[in-house]
Amino acid sequence: MKTDSPNAVVIQMPMPGAAKPADLRKGRELEDHHRLRAWRSSLRDFLRASKNILKRQGVTTLQYQSLLEIWDASGGRGLSIGELAARLRVKHNSAVEVVNMLCVRKLTLRSRSEDDRRIVHVQLTPEGQALLAQLVSEHVRELDAIKPDMLKVFR
Repeated sequence: MKTDSPNAVVIQMPMPGAAKPADLRKGRELEDHHRLRAWRSSLRDFLRASKNILKRQGVTTLQYQSLLEIWDASGGRGLSIGELAARLRVKHNSAVEVVNMLCVRKLTLRSRSEDDRRIVHVQLTPEGQALLAQLVSEHVRELDAIKPDMLKVFR
């Protein structure tokens, strides 16, 4: 704040209802802050480890999530591109790009719906199933590593 007088005293008043720093360190709020900090820290650790696991296998996060979603819907016909896009929360053309890359690596295969030829279903190949099993195993090990911290957060 500027003043015209060099000897002026400026007093800043706190906003009404604003929490004072000391107030945040009391009771339940203190516990909640610690829990959220621990959760975010553990989540960052897991995501960093996940990124490294996927990088070693040459798989992107979106490709890994796609493999998981396709596996989850493996009730015979596979998952349509539209359903995959919805599950991934991406646009249809983005799901097509991911499936293209997975097909190039022979991790998935496409087939046209017998009922509606406009619909393309995606299924995991045996190679895709094997890679997914390996990725899931490595991710579960990482989850087990942070499990003690998570038990504190989700008591």
